[in-house]
Amino acid sequence: MTISRTDRWQYRFNALVQYTNRTGTSLVPATQVEVYEGKNVALGAWVAYNRQQYRAGELPLERKQALEQLAGWHWEKQKPGRRYDMTRDAEIAKRYQSGERVGMIADSFNLSRQRVHQILKKVSSPNV
Repeated sequence: MTISRTDRWQYRFNALVQYTNRTGTSLVPATQVEVYEGKNVALGAWVAYNRQQYRAGELPLERKQALEQLAGWHWEKQKPGRRYDMTRDAEIAKRYQSGERVGMIADSFNLSRQRVHQILKKVSSPNV
């Protein structure tokens, strides 16, 4: 049985919605694999592909609008952020220790979640 491109896109979009509902943001790491309806969905790659389609002017309007409705969605590439910034890093650690989710911290500092994790690792073991 063949699945239409529209149905495949909707399936992956639904996986992104699930991810967004769980994490509070639609900014997914490039390597993110989401388990949706028992199947692995290469969500990071799919999001990157949609951004590429958008930049090329090839993403249909209804898909663009659907993605833009998701919390944290933006079309720009995520910025890795400066490697060291003691004030920023201390604030990130403080917010994380108070229970704020990594995705929310990353959004507020316009960083990737990967960079936030790197910062938290560095702050928790500064002598490494």
